[in-house]
Amino acid sequence: MESDNTFDKLSTLLRQHNEHKTLIPRLIYLSHYLLFHHVNFATLIVVGNLAILGLYVGFLKQLGNNRFIQPIAVMLAFTLFQAQTIQSMFWAMAAVSNYYVLFFAMLSLAILTHKKTYQHLVLAGAVGLLATFTQANGMLVFGAGAVYLFQNLLLERKKTQIGNN
Repeated sequence: MESDNTFDKLSTLLRQHNEHKTLIPRLIYLSHYLLFHHVNFATLIVVGNLAILGLYVGFLKQLGNNRFIQPIAVMLAFTLFQAQTIQSMFWAMAAVSNYYVLFFAMLSLAILTHKKTYQHLVLAGAVGLLATFTQANGMLVFGAGAVYLFQNLLLERKKTQIGNN
């Protein structure tokens, strides 16, 4: 990033790491460096783990308010905050990459299912791109979104067919 050439700076940010496109984690690392003039891995671990907390809050918001929320919330907490993910929790690069791709994927699908407007479709696609550029496996959110949209299309057709009869 010390190059004076803008193209070199952009190519450094957009460079693929194995099969992963890691633009968003690199932007997080760069913004941390620009803010504090050094890289503190402990801070990056906290930033990465905030995504898993956001994922938990997002799931709770999607569940809504019903009488079954408390047992589901406890099971969800045990699933998300388990000891098997300790390598991702305490490794800065993995925490930022692994947790934010899940967060952006969940956010994209939540936006897609929230309202059926063109603006929500575009916003869900934009957040899906954030998931893709966090890690390459984030592009799977587009497949899940397509299945959801296709399923809704089939349900709408059934409703109109039933309404016409």
